[in-house]
Amino acid sequence: MPFIPEELASYLIIVEGGYKLKEGAPDNVKKMFSAWVKEVKKLESEQVIIKR
Repeated sequence: MPFIPEELASYLIIVEGGYKLKEGAPDNVKKMFSAWVKEVKKLESEQVIIKR
């Protein structure tokens, strides 16, 4: 589970594939969400999955 910034949490809704930004969110929150998504994708790409 990725860390969710406190300022962003109140604007997120949980959907089947992860999180979605609520409609009507301010522009600064939209930018923060976009940056957060990029960071999470980068972290996910660096993960190593070990299957047994």
